[in-house]
Formats: sequence, structure tokens, C-alpha cells
Amino acid sequence: QYLFKIRFALHMLSGRNEERLLFDHQQALANYFQFDDDDQSLAVEKFMKPYYRTIQDLGRLNELFLELFQESIFFDSKVVQVEPIDSIFQSRNGALEVTGDDEFKKDPRQLLRVFLILQKHRQLKGVAASTIRLIQDSRSLVDNDVRHDSESRKIFLRIIAEPGEGKHELRRMHRYGILSRYLPAFGAVEGQMQYDLFHTYTVDEHSLSIVEHLRAFGLAGSERNFPLCTTIFRRLKKPELLYIAGLFHDIAKGRGGDHSDLGANEAATFCEAHNISPYDTRLVSWLVKNHLVMSVTAQRQDITDPEVINRFAMLVGNQTQLDYLYLLTVADICATNPNLWSSWKDTLLRNLYQASQYALTRGLENPLAKSDLVEDIKKEAFRILLTHGVTDNVILKTWGKLPENYFLRTDPASIAWHTIAISEHSGLGPIILLKPGSGGTMGFVYMQDQEALFAAIVSILDRLGLNILEATIITTDDGRTLDSFVIQEADGTTPHVPARLQQIHDEMLHQLVDPATTVREIRRRPTRQLRHFSIPTQIRFETDRMAERTMMEVITVDRPSLLSRISWALVDCTIQLQNAKVATFGERVEDIFYLTTKLGQPLAKTTETRLREHLMEVLEENHPADHPPVTGGKKATSSPSLTR
Repeated sequence: QYLFKIRFALHMLSGRNEERLLFDHQQALANYFQFDDDDQSLAVEKFMKPYYRTIQDLGRLNELFLELFQESIFFDSKVVQVEPIDSIFQSRNGALEVTGDDEFKKDPRQLLRVFLILQKHRQLKGVAASTIRLIQDSRSLVDNDVRHDSESRKIFLRIIAEPGEGKHELRRMHRYGILSRYLPAFGAVEGQMQYDLFHTYTVDEHSLSIVEHLRAFGLAGSERNFPLCTTIFRRLKKPELLYIAGLFHDIAKGRGGDHSDLGANEAATFCEAHNISPYDTRLVSWLVKNHLVMSVTAQRQDITDPEVINRFAMLVGNQTQLDYLYLLTVADICATNPNLWSSWKDTLLRNLYQASQYALTRGLENPLAKSDLVEDIKKEAFRILLTHGVTDNVILKTWGKLPENYFLRTDPASIAWHTIAISEHSGLGPIILLKPGSGGTMGFVYMQDQEALFAAIVSILDRLGLNILEATIITTDDGRTLDSFVIQEADGTTPHVPARLQQIHDEMLHQLVDPATTVREIRRRPTRQLRHFSIPTQIRFETDRMAERTMMEVITVDRPSLLSRISWALVDCTIQLQNAKVATFGERVEDIFYLTTKLGQPLAKTTETRLREHLMEVLEENHPADHPPVTGGKKATSSPSLTR
């Protein structure tokens, strides 16, 4: 009946026989069903929550029917094979079955044992239809008495910690409605969604998926896609602590307040109730509280800056917490959106992990200094160059023109790559290098510094349908610029085909003759889904006195040519861009830019104000929200008379 009402309203809204609950229609349907926004949830999130729960109920019913049909039709003419498991459970034709209809009433803890038995007996193909029905009819027996029973708690911890190659039974436990009965806090996030383009799954589905990704790190074959994760996982002493953190990391979403802090308290309460040691309890609680920190640091901060690494290492504190946090972060990203994990994010997180590991090895009382880091990078780059036959004199002569900042912000392999090209360059025209890497195609432009050079590069790449993920702009003492950047195709793949790389090279070579004349505007309409979002543009400045630069954060809604617009705005305000970190989370952009004046100084307050005003003007032009979404069919002129 509930789905029938939604379907009827969907037909009224679209003016046609529309059977898909598309993203485009969800907000309008929430209004039709009289849901309202509040401080904790949007109306559309409230509307979708009972929808997802209804779908879950239908999923349970389907599983019951399919199992019943298989037993009635497939096994009807066959000899029934019954094998005892214990006094309460048996296997009937490969499916787990309870021996008596009153067993759950006599001992409700057996409702938990169902899933432990399934994990321990991998030959079982599932649960018999009669037992599925009995489990669902008996769910209410999992009450406070069961939750506080010491044996129940031991069973649940064994379910979480049970090793094995097969699928984890937490998902089936959730599907049958037992997980939400045992953990009411988890039940509260069943069907909880976030109305954005970043979070693909509901909170409960996302959390279970994290646990599955974490377990997968320990399985054979995982080293092919996650070599570092596999290596780290295999040295963990208690991987079950990681699973608990994954289960609880988002458990407080939808309550209002900081879900990380609230979730950390929930996790600590759970651990204490289940007799987990104080040390392990602190670790799980710390992981839940800080589960976003590593991702934010890698994607939004300059992880070539020793100060950033030292601060992160101080927060992590030790190698154990770094290991657990890295695995949780990777699994969280993979379980958020099927298209979110990429070789670029892999590179960022791996670099942060390795740099932090090095800082911890040195000792927190002996923080990494810039001069030490530059010296280490030079030594490694020097070693690489010598293996390529480059002489000491050539290396030192080339490096003599390069500022310290270049070595600080460039990895040794790239320094060697650049050095060879610069040393062999005739001096006529620009050097343009492209090399596919693990996180995207690395690009490098070396030429006489000119007005609007980087903005021109961005516009050229934009017209070619490429996205810049990170960029570093460095000027040498003799007035040349070294622009390094990492690019991907619009679909997130790495440009690697020789013909494509040649196209990019030739277009840049042609256009960079006079960067200031590069066409600024690339007219493309925003995608249909982006038009549903109107994120107010926020621009924040922070002065980094140690690095003598200004950090500018831009938060706004994603749209075509956004980075190009920002780059040209910096040109208009005669501001030098040193470094850029580009991060897009669905429809939301959170980009970081490191800026100086032309003289290499942090921006004055008056300059910040002028830049903010200009950027606001530029970014509000052609805002996605200015283009109303097209829903198709007739336009609904009034809401149908519906009630919840």
C-alpha cells in the first residue's frame, strides 16, 4: 500500500506512467507526502527512510518465498537429507533448520546462534523457509534481557570475529531484522540516506559494506588491488576491533551534532558492555572519532609540507593506530560510492601513510624538518639520475636554478624525470611532459613565466575534457615556471593511450605560445542531477605565516569549468597560485588553493576581500541551480491529495 501511494504520486508528478523513483522526483514527492526539513534531516531524507525500510521488508519476503518455492518444487521429488548439527539445529537438504518451533521462545539467544552456525558451517547454503519465517516472527524476543546477557554478548562478538573465506553473516543478520534488535542504535539508521551525489548507500548498507571490505583485505587475492592494505591487515593482532569500528563509525548519523563524537561514545559503551579491554575500547572509540581525519588530510591539505605530516603523526600517535586508521579509511571510501575509490586517492593515502610512518619512526620528539626532508629527497633523486647516466655536473647545474620549494613539493622520481628533460632542452619553446602514473597522468610544463600561464593550462585541459586533481606552480630564480599537475579523464580514468597523450601535448604546445589570449569560457550545461543542488558558495582565507602564504578554501556546488573560472579570477586579481588541491564530493566541491602576492608574500586583508568579491561574482554566473531540472511529461500544477 505504501509503495502504491508513492507510485500514484510519481505518476501525478511526472504526468506519465513513470515507474522509477528517480533522483529528480524525490524532493517533490517528499513535499507531496508532507515531510518537512528540520535541524537533523531534510524532508527528502525523511521521505526516503520509510521507502528503503519498506523495500527491505519486501526483500525479506522475497527471500522467504524463493526458499519456500525451492523446497516445494526442487526438493519435492527428492530424498530429504537431514543431518544434525546440535540438539537445536540441523541441516535439511543443505539449509539450516531449527528442530522445533518453540526453540527460540525457550532460549532467544538461539536467534543469534543461527548466524554463528552459518559462519562456522560453510557447507550450509542458507536458511530453510520455515526457519526464516520463525526468525522473523520471533524478532521481538531479542529484548533488553537478551542484549544484557553475557552469553548473547559472547555469541555476537564471535560472529564479528569469526575468520573465514566466506561471506560475513552480519548482512543476513541485518536482513532478518535481528541486528537492529540486538543493536537498537543500528536500527535507528536503517534506511537513513543523505540527499547528495556523494553517498550512494543508506547508512546501514554502507556500514555493512565497510565490514565486508575490511574482511576482504585478509582474503587471498586481495593483494592484487590493495597490496598495502593486505600487508597491513595481515599483521593486525585483532582485526575484529576494525570491524566494530566500521560498524559504529556512522551509527550516530541523523541525530544532529557531530556524528563522529556521538558514534565514539556509542562504540565505547558497546565495547565496555562486551568486556573488551580498556586499551582496545580506547582504540575502537578513537577510530570512530577520527575516521574522517586521514581522508580529509590527504585530499585537502598539502601533504608535502612537513608541518602537515608532523601534525597528523602527532594525532595518530603510534604505528598501531596508523595501521587501523588507514585500513578503515580505505574501506570507508570504497563503501561510500562504487566510483569513489581511484588510483589517485590510493596514491594520496599511501603517500600520507608512508610519510607519517617515517615521522613516527623518527620519533614524535624529533619532528621532521624541511631541510632534512629536502636533503633526503635530493639524495634519492640524485641516485636515480646517476642510474640513468646523468653526470654530477649536469645534475648540479640544473638544480642550481631550482628553489628549495621545488624539491619539497616534488617526489624524487619526478625530479629525475624533470631534470633529464631540462638538461637536454635546447632552450627554445616550452617543455611539455606527460606520463601516465598510478593516480592519473602526470603533466609538467617548463617555460618562461608569463601572465595567466596556469589559467591557460587549466582552460586547455578543460576544453579537452580533462580534470586536474592537483597542481603545483613554482617559479625559478631566472624567471622560468615549473607547473606540475595530475590529470584524469572526465570519467576518472587515466589518459594513457599514445594518441590521446599526443593530442594533449600538441594542443598545449600550440595554445601556450601566448597564454593570455587563451579563450577563458567553456560553455557547458551542468548535469541534470547537479541542478537539484544550491550550495551557497563559501570562501575562507587563512594565513600560513610559517610557509609565507595564504590558504584559500572554496566550497561551492560542482559545475563545468569551475577550476578554470577560479584560475582566471586569480589572474584578474594579480595573485600567484602556488599549489592547488581539488576535491569533489558528489555535487559539493571543496578546493584548497595556496596563494601569494607577486612578491611571494601572504595576501593582505584588502586583497582577500577583493578576491572574495570577484570570485563570488564569477562563481554565481551560470550557477547550476539557475537551470531548473527537466522532469519530462506534463508539469504538475497541484499536489495530489495524499497522506502519509
